[in-house]
Amino acid sequence: RCVQETGGINAEYMGIIQIQRKLIKMKGTRVGLNKGFVVTRIAKRHHETRPSYRKGIKGKRVALIRSIVREAVGFAPYEKRIIELLRTGSLKDNKKAYKLAKQKLGTHLRGLKKREDLENYLRTQRKK
Repeated sequence: RCVQETGGINAEYMGIIQIQRKLIKMKGTRVGLNKGFVVTRIAKRHHETRPSYRKGIKGKRVALIRSIVREAVGFAPYEKRIIELLRTGSLKDNKKAYKLAKQKLGTHLRGLKKREDLENYLRTQRKK
């Protein structure tokens, strides 16, 4: 195991000191391992949820509105072309459908997601 030396002090030793500082309570002194202002720590709340953690998650209302708009408006022309390619079922056309989606949407992941969404749509249509 490689131990890095910085300025004559062992880096691993410095890590141990930092861990010990966290464990030792501050005593209000200016110097030393347990230096610092004495404070009472606030108990952490478990599983704190912030609104920012929900960013990007589709809500019920938005999903309902999008499904209604999809029924009323239908698919874009490029989506119709992708659906036709997916209906054939061959691997070659599956890859071609992905390439078309990627070209129209701009990124790899968006292309994959669009192809998957349209495949799910076709599956639901076949079940009906």
